[in-house]
Amino acid sequence: MKLKITSLEERIVLDAAIAAAAADAVHNSDAQGEEASHRDNSSKDNKGDDHNNRHDNDNHDDNHHNPMDDESIIYVDQNANGNHDGSSWNNAYVSLQDALDKAAQTLGADKIWIAEGVYTPENIYAPNGVVGGLGGIATSNLTTFNLPDQVELFGGFKAGMTALNQRNPIAHETVLTGDLLGNDIDDPNDPNYDASRADNAWHVVLIGNDIEQSGATVVMDGLTIERGRAAGVGDGVYFTYNHDYGAGIYVNYDSDLTLNNVTLRNNLAVSDGGGIFSNNSDVLIKDSHIHDNTAYFRGGGYEGFSTFEAPNNPHTMIVEDTLFERNTSFFFGGAIVSEGTYPNEASKMIIKDSMFRDNFALEGGAVVVDSLDTFIDNTVFRDNVASVNAGALATTNVVNTLFGGPSPYRTTVTDSVFENNIAMGNLDDWNFMNAAISTFAPGLAINFSLGGGAVVNYMNGNLDIHDSLFRNNEALNGDGGAILSGNAVSTVFGNLVAAGVETNITDSVFINNKALNGNGGAIAAESLIGYVAPSRAANIINIQDSNFIRNSASDEGNRIWLQDVNATLNDNRVLGRVSGSDIYAANSVVNDISSSNAMDLEEELRLENSLHLLRDSDIILM
Repeated sequence: MKLKITSLEERIVLDAAIAAAAADAVHNSDAQGEEASHRDNSSKDNKGDDHNNRHDNDNHDDNHHNPMDDESIIYVDQNANGNHDGSSWNNAYVSLQDALDKAAQTLGADKIWIAEGVYTPENIYAPNGVVGGLGGIATSNLTTFNLPDQVELFGGFKAGMTALNQRNPIAHETVLTGDLLGNDIDDPNDPNYDASRADNAWHVVLIGNDIEQSGATVVMDGLTIERGRAAGVGDGVYFTYNHDYGAGIYVNYDSDLTLNNVTLRNNLAVSDGGGIFSNNSDVLIKDSHIHDNTAYFRGGGYEGFSTFEAPNNPHTMIVEDTLFERNTSFFFGGAIVSEGTYPNEASKMIIKDSMFRDNFALEGGAVVVDSLDTFIDNTVFRDNVASVNAGALATTNVVNTLFGGPSPYRTTVTDSVFENNIAMGNLDDWNFMNAAISTFAPGLAINFSLGGGAVVNYMNGNLDIHDSLFRNNEALNGDGGAILSGNAVSTVFGNLVAAGVETNITDSVFINNKALNGNGGAIAAESLIGYVAPSRAANIINIQDSNFIRNSASDEGNRIWLQDVNATLNDNRVLGRVSGSDIYAANSVVNDISSSNAMDLEEELRLENSLHLLRDSDIILM
């Protein structure tokens, strides 16, 4: 059936249906903003202050302290006046390090209750008495809290409190700081800003033992970790600690870390993982606030590796009900980079009920996922910026492709919102990023694409998007105002490696997305001409049951741009069309189960050297 809506009655009925779909998505957006720990409050700039609401009613599963458990609780209060044996608030240790030492000497799990205050690490990392660990670096910058196995740290107490649910980590903030001399200058314009931080700890918290190559199971709850500055060196990330990674927390060696009601802020790594770096470990981040962290290379807020281990030892990262904001990476993943590789194919990342806003990177303003199954649900990406591509999210299988493994890994996005994200398409940064890749990995070159205001899928990436809203995203220079699905070409030691992608989009809404200097106002799917023949079908895109409202492109394809791809379009709707082609296909196979009727084809679908298989109809509002 070929259907064109012309009568006012028909228009009103369909308008109402589309408006309902969009309103439902917007409602989900608003609900997510509230559910993500009261993130979007009514402050004028809509930033920062919402975190203060998160802890006001800080309820936990283990609500009340049982006096019978006194022997398993160690107390810390820097203002305590007793005998400082950690047995009670009155006799609390004044040093957190003393409490950690006691916990390390006892069998079983220990709980450490920490009263409000600022706590600074005192000991240089020395596992098994080896100062500096496996790397043997004996420097005050390696002063750190090295957490023992089976320890749970709880902050937010006022001394004398008797139950976990009495805590308020905002009113009674418990801070673990890397500012060893207490002399940090906070104004980055001050000429002494960098010098004031030269003394800071490379890692505020270390989890794991590189002498024994053993991990630890740790819970951190109600704490703030700040002012780490990972500016050291290391012998390699896989066998010891690389001291330009993980400024706030560095977790390694099959450790298991749970962060609940934790704030990570103002940490900087000159390489990876400004807030957190985890290597082959399980990490759960819940009801937390990760903000204003920086990594010069990857993962301003968090970076996780799950690589080079046996396939029966997978690792999982879970982010739940957490806000990532104002994190920065000067290359990949302003908030998060998560990376796996064959044969560790069972590892995965899960992000749900969370928010990413105002994060920045060259690629992936908020998140970059590489060679790892990833599930993103009920999450908001808002106001993130990438100077090259992928304003919010980049998903790919680069690492696994280069190491010769299969590429089964898939990123699945459901019930999520992408709003006001920007990919700038800056050519200077594009050149810088490509040159830097060759410097960091000699013999490797990747041809990155410009564009993707919200999302980019490339290099053997597999992306599924369901029931999601894309609104007001922009590609300033490049294709794909909301989504860019494109294969990529890399050169590995002189050998050309071309890789395709698959993108599936269902039941989603695209409103007012723009490619301001490019093609595909909502979606662009393209192959790099000259490297991959269309007959190879290296780039596959399927779009079904989705609504497109007032999207626009400066060049071709206000809704969709297709170049050298195999596309299936099924039962999609367009409202508020603008001048120019609605769908533009070049050198592509378009299996169109949802196109306009033949007499509207010239206006809606423009073809160049493409095969168009027309069946049934799309609903187009003129």
